[in-house]
Amino acid sequence: MIFSDKDIAEWKNIFPQELKHKTNDEINNVLINLSQLSFYQINNITKLPNSISKLYNLEYLDIRYCDNLTTLPENIGELSKLKKFILGFCKNITNLPESISKLKNLQEIYITDCDKLIPLPKHIFQLYNLRKLKINCKDNTLPESIGELTNLRELNLDGCQNITTMPESIGKLTNLRELNLDGCKNITTLPDSIGDLQNLKVLNLSNLINISSLNDNIVKLNKLSELILHNCEKLVSLPENIGELSNLKELYLRFCESLITLPESIGKLSNLRELMLADCKQLYSLPESIGELQKLESLNCSCCPNLKNIPKGIKKLKKCEISGID
Repeated sequence: MIFSDKDIAEWKNIFPQELKHKTNDEINNVLINLSQLSFYQINNITKLPNSISKLYNLEYLDIRYCDNLTTLPENIGELSKLKKFILGFCKNITNLPESISKLKNLQEIYITDCDKLIPLPKHIFQLYNLRKLKINCKDNTLPESIGELTNLRELNLDGCQNITTMPESIGKLTNLRELNLDGCKNITTLPDSIGDLQNLKVLNLSNLINISSLNDNIVKLNKLSELILHNCEKLVSLPENIGELSNLKELYLRFCESLITLPESIGKLSNLRELMLADCKQLYSLPESIGELQKLESLNCSCCPNLKNIPKGIKKLKKCEISGID
């Protein structure tokens, strides 16, 4: 047997209900063939079994709400088939082993609400085959080495409240399709290299409460279809040439309470389907060019008390459902 009696006893202690009616031989076979493993709300462990490295067929590992877990075994790097790793709400875990950088088949990592995991382990930025990376961290910077993850499709930093800047190397992520910075409230500017993300389709900048303007290079994102800017309360304006985002279909600006008006070039967004402007308290006018948005299906200006200047061109929007404008 690959798993010794001692190994099996350890697994039975962690999963007593699931394994209590199985013989050691049966448990050995289960473990050998295991492709998915979840440690969920298991509070009687401070560490994972060292024999986890023998789970040669494991592709999915989920560790969440294990309050007393403090570390992961160094030999976790031997899980050569692992593709997806989730670590969340483990409030006492303090580090990840360096061997995690050996998981060359790993495609997805989700690390959330592990408050003592500071600083963020740098070796995860050596996983060059990663496609999806979600991190909710306490660090105030991201390493320049994040730019080495050139196969990354999705980067989610939702709720990383301490991050103050994005590294210029972010522009090297040329395969990135989605970038989520929702809740990164201390970011005040975006790097110039943001315009190099030529495959980006979704950009979420919601709750960047200290950003007053967008980097003009954002208009270079030729494939961008969705731009989300909810609750950017200091955002005063959009780039004058935002009309260059020719593939933009959805533009969300709800609760942008400092936004005064929209640039005239917005009328060039020929593929725009939805424009959300609700609760923009300072918005006082819409550009005449808004009538050129012939594919617009929804325009929401609800709860914009200062919106007085309604362009005549808005009558051209025959197929558009308009809210908040009499």
